[in-house]
Amino acid sequence: MIRTYKWIAVILFGIILSGCGNHNSKTNSENTVKALQGLSNVAWTFKAEQKATLSQPLVTDNNTYFGTDKTLYAVDTKTGTKKWTRPINGLPSVPALSGNTLIFTDNDGIQAVKADNGDEIWKYDYHIKDPSELKPNTVITSSSHAFIVEQSEDGRSSLKALEIKTGKLSWEFGDSVPLLNGFVLSADKLYVPMQGVVHIIDKKSGKETDSITLDVMISSINVTDDVLYVVDLGGYITAFDLKSKQQMWQYAIETFEAPNAPVLTVLKDKVISSEVKSGSMIGIDAQAGKELWKIKMGDEKYRPTFPWVITQPTVLEDTLYIGAWDGQNNEVKYMPEYSKLIALDGNTGKELWYYKVQDYIMYPPAFINGMAIVTNMQETITAFNEGQLPYKNEDEQTPVEEPNANNIQKSEKTENSLEETETREFIPKDFEGEWRSEKQSFKLALIDDAMGTLTFYDNSVVPFEYIMPDSDSLMLKIGSEQKAAVIILYDYDTLGYRDNNLQDTLKRQNNPNNSVNALISGFEGNWCNSLRSFCFKLELTDMNKGTLDYYQESEPFKDQFEITYMDEYSIDIKIEGVTLATLDLNSYKDILTYESDSVNETLKRQED
Repeated sequence: MIRTYKWIAVILFGIILSGCGNHNSKTNSENTVKALQGLSNVAWTFKAEQKATLSQPLVTDNNTYFGTDKTLYAVDTKTGTKKWTRPINGLPSVPALSGNTLIFTDNDGIQAVKADNGDEIWKYDYHIKDPSELKPNTVITSSSHAFIVEQSEDGRSSLKALEIKTGKLSWEFGDSVPLLNGFVLSADKLYVPMQGVVHIIDKKSGKETDSITLDVMISSINVTDDVLYVVDLGGYITAFDLKSKQQMWQYAIETFEAPNAPVLTVLKDKVISSEVKSGSMIGIDAQAGKELWKIKMGDEKYRPTFPWVITQPTVLEDTLYIGAWDGQNNEVKYMPEYSKLIALDGNTGKELWYYKVQDYIMYPPAFINGMAIVTNMQETITAFNEGQLPYKNEDEQTPVEEPNANNIQKSEKTENSLEETETREFIPKDFEGEWRSEKQSFKLALIDDAMGTLTFYDNSVVPFEYIMPDSDSLMLKIGSEQKAAVIILYDYDTLGYRDNNLQDTLKRQNNPNNSVNALISGFEGNWCNSLRSFCFKLELTDMNKGTLDYYQESEPFKDQFEITYMDEYSIDIKIEGVTLATLDLNSYKDILTYESDSVNETLKRQED
């Protein structure tokens, strides 16, 4: 048996998310919480489904909310115990909470569910299904409205306000608002950058009340009660007085790197510029614009594999908390061995303490009730208790975790404790062959133990370099541009592909088992409509036959069916030799359309 943790499948998901997405909502919302003086032992660990990428969580006193590309989770913040789940389509945004209403976006649109049980309240479907990388990674809300940017069929992209209670559209503004979160809500105003202008919008009416014009395109913004801070694509940070609309100061960023331009974190009297791509952090006097300190964090040797080296900071009082990858992996070049949760003095930029985490911290840490909660690459969320660290900054010794009987007992009882998984041993030749999806098609061939080629449908041949960090993954550098990509063999006929712009699942071609394997993996399972009035469990008894078990009925029953046609996303069946029905899967295989002469239902995949 081979024991390994499945981290490689999520590497390039993190590229899309940048480990710390460049959203512009305030990151200092927690700065009234008492700063932690260190960490001690693990309070709990929650493990999501295998090979899953986790979204950045929303952490509250009671629950921690996050998702994978298939499932939204609510986990008890104190114990790490799962409370509820619901199926979703695509990696969700960081949710927002208003009373008992939890609001998040996925690939379909924006949804509101009950925070205590996950039941749907309303859903607003996008008119156009934008690629996931153009989907906002946070939800911005007021007490009464949720704000999104949506693209219309005519190409316009507008800021829209939806009522939190009903999901109905209240107003919309603009026709070229950036699709990614580029706007900020502060007090009763929305600040919306469009080209070189920051439009100031009344949050209730959607009417423009004022604007501030720059001479260059805007990268990101942040706002306090009386100052607007703007990062432009020319590499400058500019502060504007919101009362006079006059420039207060301007600071030139020497290490500016687009497109991962700095994100600004505002403390009481300082502005912190954090550039995750280079690891550069700068402390700037908020009133005078003078540089107070500058440091470089992380290690740039990892940039050939990952386009970031640190997370954005989280702020408690005057302390900044950053996740940074460190330590050279002895087996895989350009891979870190572990990550550190580092505490910095926001006044001086000096390191106060760090805690070594034997995983890869993906997002800014969250803090609540004396705990630090981090999201890891290895499909887990971990909560650490506060404590005093038993070593100085320069000591590289790993902190010793104290035994905790309560934690041990929880770990033994919960099914979500971190555990090793058995995986299949693949050999490099198993990756070779013709692969196809709705998005791409190529033939993969390996020349030797370091080089290979991709032959595309137009017969163009692109060479690549590769390494094999574990038995079912290849890390590629493709073509003359050395484009980074990761491919994963989920099974012999299913290939996962990730790069900076694309996430995809391909099927092996010219294999007689393809259709059967795709059918079994895609259609089998429990399905229900939104009202749970039409539910069944679909099982296959062989490649041509199966059963529909209507388990939700007051008197459950089971139908036999024969398959008259099938491909990866559609099957035609004859039920009990009489009723004809068609079952169609969406591209993520979590939505099923069932259509017959008498029934037309849209169903979602349920947990077994």
